[in-house]
Amino acid sequence: MRAERSSGEAFQEVVCLEYHDVSDQAGPPGGARLYRLASLEFEAHLRSIQERHCHICHLGGGLPEANARPVLLTFDDGFRSALDTIAGVLERFGWRGHFFIVTDWIGKAGYLDRSQIRELAGRGHVIGTHSCSHPERMPGLDASRLVREWSESREVLAEITRDGVRTGSVPNGYYDRAVAEAAAEAGLETLFTSEPTMAVRNVNGCLVRGRYTLKRGMKAEVSGAIACGAGWPRARQSIAWGARKVLKGLLGETYISVRKRILQHY
Repeated sequence: MRAERSSGEAFQEVVCLEYHDVSDQAGPPGGARLYRLASLEFEAHLRSIQERHCHICHLGGGLPEANARPVLLTFDDGFRSALDTIAGVLERFGWRGHFFIVTDWIGKAGYLDRSQIRELAGRGHVIGTHSCSHPERMPGLDASRLVREWSESREVLAEITRDGVRTGSVPNGYYDRAVAEAAAEAGLETLFTSEPTMAVRNVNGCLVRGRYTLKRGMKAEVSGAIACGAGWPRARQSIAWGARKVLKGLLGETYISVRKRILQHY
């Protein structure tokens, strides 16, 4: 599913939306629940995007001309809902998504197994890596471990899909240049972060793109507005991201434990 990229296409502004799970099961409280949309809620998001005539694309199919801002739909963690729910809904709209898999979780309860990942790829969806082990904080890993997280997971997914795996996403929102350098060394061509921005950076040949995160309870109009490039909803996420970044710097590892305690109330 590889498409050749022109230099203009590579640095084109792209709106990337970040989803996780779609399920009508309540599930236990915690961080995962915050990112779990109900099926009707998810369909409403997609209708909102469709009504704004956004250009939904995927990396394997190339990007539209420069006068049409492309939108990429991404899904982290490799939940089983990727095949059970999400893929079918996307396909009814005529769209394909990008599914980022934590390879150590393949086949575990609630997550995709190898045959399901292969089926997703066969239906035209893009399969990428979300690391081997989903580290709590990737920038805290040494250089060799970073490369191993990307390269070994990439190899596992390439074997499953019988195709090259050239894209990945960073777990937990922690990112620095070393993470992208390791991704480039491992052979990734595109790396998605959770920073809410349309800016694109080239780190040793790997394009680093930000994403706007959609969570449970967000109005469908928000996804449509972000997808069509509206300024205020994107700015709100950027402001919140900047505040969290300051807190992460001040609190260090304490930020992670505080966040976990807060998320237990969701």
